[in-house]
Amino acid sequence: MSSSIDSLTATGDVGRSSKLPAKPAPLTVIVLCVGLAITGVLSWVTYSINVHNEGRLLRLQARQAATTLAGAVPSIQTPLASAVEIAGASSGDPAKFDTFMQSFVGSKRPFISASLWRESGGSIVDVATIGSPSDLSQRREQVHSFFTRQLPNGSLAVLGQVDQGQRIGFGFGSLNGADHYMAYAQAPLPPGHRAVVPQNSAFSDINFALYLGRSVRPSDLMEATGSGMSTSSGQTAVIAVPFGNTYVTIDATPSGQLGGSLLEWLPWIVAVGGSVLSVAAAVVTEILVRRRRTAERLAEANRRLFSQQLTIAETLQHALLPAEFPDFSDFSELDLEAAAKYLPGVRPLDIGGDWYDIVADGPDRLTFVVGDVSGRGLEAATIMASLRFAIRGFATEGYPPDIVLNKLGALLDFKRDGHFATVLCGQIDAQNRRLLLASAGHPPPLLATDDDSRFLQTSVGPPIGVVPGQTYEASTIPLPTHGTLLAFTDGLVERRGESLDLGLERAREAVAGPDRPLDGLLSDIAGSLGADTADDDTAMLALRWTVKELAWRS
Repeated sequence: MSSSIDSLTATGDVGRSSKLPAKPAPLTVIVLCVGLAITGVLSWVTYSINVHNEGRLLRLQARQAATTLAGAVPSIQTPLASAVEIAGASSGDPAKFDTFMQSFVGSKRPFISASLWRESGGSIVDVATIGSPSDLSQRREQVHSFFTRQLPNGSLAVLGQVDQGQRIGFGFGSLNGADHYMAYAQAPLPPGHRAVVPQNSAFSDINFALYLGRSVRPSDLMEATGSGMSTSSGQTAVIAVPFGNTYVTIDATPSGQLGGSLLEWLPWIVAVGGSVLSVAAAVVTEILVRRRRTAERLAEANRRLFSQQLTIAETLQHALLPAEFPDFSDFSELDLEAAAKYLPGVRPLDIGGDWYDIVADGPDRLTFVVGDVSGRGLEAATIMASLRFAIRGFATEGYPPDIVLNKLGALLDFKRDGHFATVLCGQIDAQNRRLLLASAGHPPPLLATDDDSRFLQTSVGPPIGVVPGQTYEASTIPLPTHGTLLAFTDGLVERRGESLDLGLERAREAVAGPDRPLDGLLSDIAGSLGADTADDDTAMLALRWTVKELAWRS
């Protein structure tokens, strides 16, 4: 840029006359006036483009920050909702609440304290507390208000800042049963409400201030970065983001020039260059166009970067799936192994509702589940997490698959929630050498033995949430001595313009054949059926067992 300015200055040199006229020629005045007018117009246009570009980039980053903030709601709500479900299933057992919440409370964890409250017949009791003591015992009116007003909403409740603004409280409750439960947790806020954004973050060139509620008031400040002061451009972007039962307002200001320092100085460059010579206005205009295109390319690059960062939602979905399976080495009558594979659809910015899980719920007995919540997005992922943790709670209590599905019906209503879920729930009982299966509108599983591979026929009920009060039946299948069971979601076999029977047959053929390592088997199946390029998400769960001969001889 400096060389361009130098060239403009060089071409702007004018010859010196040994004798200046007393008055400039009319043509000189006209050229000077036209040149100054063009220079003034170009300077104003350059300034306006800079202001507009800065405002657009600021609003874009503020919207991306709002999306990231909204994506944090499930990480707060899911543990509390699961704790409430476990409390409802266990009649408010404090030990089970403590066991479940231990992984969420403590240093470098989401919460610094958590407590379980029960309301029954107008009486409110603190059932259990983990971490630092709960402050709700001094806020009885707020607890009573939660159970009478906020509990029926079925959403995360933000109960405000406590401890002189050093913490923020969250609550989630359930209306199931005669006893109503609320899980309450506190998360720490940064000391002095000052947060630090890493230099390598996509938001490092923005100052943020987060306020609880829909207004920007100092008393509602939760945390802020930088000095909290806007730059000389005076640009600011304020966005209110739904957060549970309230809002979090983002007040964003740039900490510098988002489009680069060149656009900030360009109006002055145009003014100086145009004042030297009117011809320079045309040259500066070309520089302006080129720099504007550069700014647009930078904005497009930033848009792609932010789009890639939105895949954190997919990372969140993987985090909601089990990180590892139970240890099957304690099984006395089975040699058992398991593997799973999750393949996102071709729309990486959307969150799906497919999931799988395995729960060891007794000696030589396990419960497995594969499910699919209709639709996509954060709401579908939230429902998926609620169903998954509810199933874990029911399976831990020892309920068989059909009873588990019956109890899930109380958690989901298509008319109310706008979603339904297909679920396949099974139980391997090695002691009785049987396999129990119950299906809520889900594709049947594949069983491969030494002789053949076939789909297991089960009694299929409607998807969860479609028919209120629906009861399901479990089918009993003898457990072969050696077998491989594959359960999957419909993304594996459904293809646009293709018969479902053809997809099922291709899956059956892919499972048949000699035994392969389960991870390799799932990769082969996904590759042969094109699941890695399908529109829909795919979840696969494989179980392989061999009955120990010594156990059966005895």
